[in-house]
Amino acid sequence: MPFRLFSETAKRWRAWLLARRPRGHPARIAAREVYILPTGAGVAAALALAAMWVASINYGLALGHALTYFLVAVGVVSLFQTQRSLVDLEIAARPAQPVFAGEPLVFLLSVRELRGRARFALRIRGDGLPPINCALSAWGETTLRLSTPTTHRGWLEMPPLVIETEWPFGFARAWTYVALPVRGLVYPKPAENPPPAPRLPGRETGVARGEEDFAGLSDHRPGEPLPRVAWKASARLEEGLLAKRFAGGESQILWLDWQALPSALDKETRLAWLARWALDAERARLAWGLVLPTIRLAPGSGPEHLAHTLSALALYD
Repeated sequence: MPFRLFSETAKRWRAWLLARRPRGHPARIAAREVYILPTGAGVAAALALAAMWVASINYGLALGHALTYFLVAVGVVSLFQTQRSLVDLEIAARPAQPVFAGEPLVFLLSVRELRGRARFALRIRGDGLPPINCALSAWGETTLRLSTPTTHRGWLEMPPLVIETEWPFGFARAWTYVALPVRGLVYPKPAENPPPAPRLPGRETGVARGEEDFAGLSDHRPGEPLPRVAWKASARLEEGLLAKRFAGGESQILWLDWQALPSALDKETRLAWLARWALDAERARLAWGLVLPTIRLAPGSGPEHLAHTLSALALYD
């Protein structure tokens, strides 16, 4: 029962502190958002100073009084320096590049000094993130890589960060919380060895990407890759977008259809198969379309079309 009460109190205290974290993006740390408590070394130093003070009184040591009061003054000043090490720092982050589930999602965190004071021994940590140490020169800025592990597809928010320091003497720890509205997209993990994608009958045909002979121009069709667009000819003729046509082997457009998968597969396995087939189609320089129960992507190819396909799979509910 006491342990449960302590746990609940700690959760409420953390929630209260998080509610007072710096707002906005980028976040600028104000003095009222920095918290400070003595460390074990600080408590030991305070006890030692108390013993020196008592001894100086008992034995009437004038130099003992002077030394004790001097050390107390140094300790008090160090507390202000510890807190000021975090005040007026600006924290910003960039959205992470998409990754597949199981790969680390990397956020780029920018820390900037706004007061013309060098900052030393800063430490940044967060849930699931390894702690990172850094220092800043006056008016300086640094960029840090925060690597977050991933397990599931979908959006992943950057966890709240704790920025802390014990500079200069380690007598106290100052810290603050920063939560930035930054996230990254996690694609479903592609299946390792799924069967080949089915070639569905009755679908339209198109030309696979390759080194065919140029055969002329025609109107651009929605879903065709951008490299096929004849930009100069389209601008010169002013009749809409034109696409390059090549003479070569015709091949069936590959449709990645949710309904064509075996009914025994669960949702995540279906998405893993579709992700693998999309990657294989891009590697084979084929055109493909995607059909999900809630979305349909027109046939296309290229990195942009692949990104749209994987994003649709990642966000499918």
